[in-house]
Amino acid sequence: MSDKIAAVWARVSTENRQEPSLPSQVADVKTWLEEQGWTVPDDKIIMTHWTSKNTLACPDMQMLLKWVRNREVGAVGLLHLDRFVCRMGQMAQIMDIFREAEAEILAKNSPVQTGTMGEAMALLVTLAKAFQVDRADEGS
Repeated sequence: MSDKIAAVWARVSTENRQEPSLPSQVADVKTWLEEQGWTVPDDKIIMTHWTSKNTLACPDMQMLLKWVRNREVGAVGLLHLDRFVCRMGQMAQIMDIFREAEAEILAKNSPVQTGTMGEAMALLVTLAKAFQVDRADEGS
């Protein structure tokens, strides 16, 4: 596997929130990755509409994580870190998988630093998203 092969993860979670469309997420992230020297094959682009907070149950997420575990991709690009998950425990599991595979999470609008501090910041972003989702669910 070339370490310059990247996948793109695009997800929308609702129809009525102000989220970028799946095609616009893909176009934005793919261009950004290619500008950084990554190659994004068409068969490594995932667009999913997943409404559950349990992102790890999403078959598309399982396929993405399989690519990472098998080292088919050296990175996964996404528009914003909150497109991955809104549960801290799930984010920690995802980060473990990436760390073990020596793969990168490349979030265009919320860069993830490497190392312990980067992981801590990613967890804080995920926690903030969880609060935001809970408030929206409560109608606040």
